Formats: sequence, C-alpha cells, structure tokens
Amino acid sequence: MRTINKRQAPDCLARQLAGQAWESFVTNEDSRCCYEETRQALFEEQHGLCCYCEREIAAENKKNSVEHLEPRSSNKTRVYDYANLALSCTKSDHCNNYRGNEYDAGKFSSPHDPVTKSLFRYMPHGLVVSSGVDDDKADYLIKTLQLNCASLLHERRSHAKRLIESMHNQAPEVIDALRKSYLCPDDKTGYCQSFPSLSQTILLP
Repeated sequence: MRTINKRQAPDCLARQLAGQAWESFVTNEDSRCCYEETRQALFEEQHGLCCYCEREIAAENKKNSVEHLEPRSSNKTRVYDYANLALSCTKSDHCNNYRGNEYDAGKFSSPHDPVTKSLFRYMPHGLVVSSGVDDDKADYLIKTLQLNCASLLHERRSHAKRLIESMHNQAPEVIDALRKSYLCPDDKTGYCQSFPSLSQTILLP
C-alpha cells in the first residue's frame, strides 16, 4: 500500500455546511463541482492509483469512489475532513466496495500514514503478506480489503511475470529505465503504473 502524501484541501470543502448529507454533496447542482474538484485532487495526489490495491484508476471514471477512511457512520465530524478522504477503485470483490463500513480503529492503518507501507510484503507470485512489523494490522487490512482476492492475485502475477521477462538478460541501463518507468510517476502526466510496491520488490530486491 503506497504512502499517499496529502496536499492542501480544495478551498470549497471548507464551505460545505455542517451536517450536510454526503449524498447531497455528491448529487446537488450547487455542490457537485466541489465534489468533482475533490475527486480530481485525490486522483492527482495518489498519482492515479487506488489508495488500497495500487491499481491504476482512470481520471474520467465517475465510478471511482471517494473513500472515507474512517467511515461516515463511525464519525460524522470527519465527513468533509480532507485528511480522511482518499480515492478508491470500485471493484466489487476488493477495496472500498468490499470493505463497506468495516472499521476497527485499533487495527485500521491509513494509506496516509508512512507506517502502513511497512506492514506489507509484495511477493512475485502475487500474494500480499505481513512484513512482520504488525501482523494484526496487516492481516486485518488484507482481509478487510480482500487484497488477496482472485482478481488481484491474477493481475499482480501477470504484472510480475511481464516485468521479470522484460528484465531478463538486459543491460544495466535498461534496468535503470525500467525502474524509472515502474517506480516513479511519469514526468509528463505525474501518474504511476499499477502495483509500484510489487514492482519495487522485483526491481530493487
């Protein structure tokens, strides 16, 4: 789970009325522009990746979900708190849609917290496992977000296979180019390719 470095919140979020329902914020004509501005800000600070599974998510996909890390049902005071928001993919078998309102404050670790990244190891065969830093938190997040569901396992295995094949018998300068491509945001777009944590395991063993 890649660390998300939070940027400044869109100014319009501070102007939202206390107690305003999130559904109204998303759909009402007066606030819809602020919702879209917030989605775009999250997309850019996450370099185009889902906050949980690290898959690429398309900027124009309106189905991408603005996720409340601490669910609205758990803390209504953080509904418009930008520090509590992230952008998630909306696959039904993992991440936000699978998680629903599940939240254990003692075990949930935010992708905004640099410690979260250290909880996991990404294996070349596709599995995400605990690094041993905090097994309870790692296992909770893997289960709650279904980070080892069949579809993600397949995508990560395919990604690792392509990357390993592209490295085979290559000169050091080619490996350096692969590292720049897979581990860094693109110089022009600012976006990343999928699964940078897995790519790091392979390219920087």
